Amino acid sequence: MQPGLQLQGSGPRFSVTFAADLTAIESVVEGVMAVAMQAPAAQDRELEIETSLREALANAIIHGSGKDPSRNVVCTAQVENGELLITVTDSGGKLEEKKLPDPTTADNLYSGSGRGVHMMKQMMDEVEYRIEPGKKTEVRMRIRPR
Repeated sequence: MQPGLQLQGSGPRFSVTFAADLTAIESVVEGVMAVAMQAPAAQDRELEIETSLREALANAIIHGSGKDPSRNVVCTAQVENGELLITVTDSGGKLEEKKLPDPTTADNLYSGSGRGVHMMKQMMDEVEYRIEPGKKTEVRMRIRPR
């Protein structure tokens, strides 16, 4: 893994490409959070950012890349105009957002999985998916100043 912390545009930026291995999550989170804490919008929202980031990374590794270390995941974080934008991209393109179960229904309340996307949408100001079926899934999460 070759993380890079750099100044680009109007604010700090972190970018890393890493093998789809769950053991990489910790160091990616450290790099992103170092940038995130420089965004005025992120102040007092560390828990929401870190939880959402961990979920997005795990989803990309487990579901998008099938935990195949020969596949890569890309994560970037950018501070611009006081906002924080985080992107996580996998090479799977398997997500079908419309087919995700609603974790708040009675049938799914006690399910062992399926809450991550819902949780991310509750914690972040914006969560957007860009899916190219069979090619890639990109999740974009944004925190805005309050």
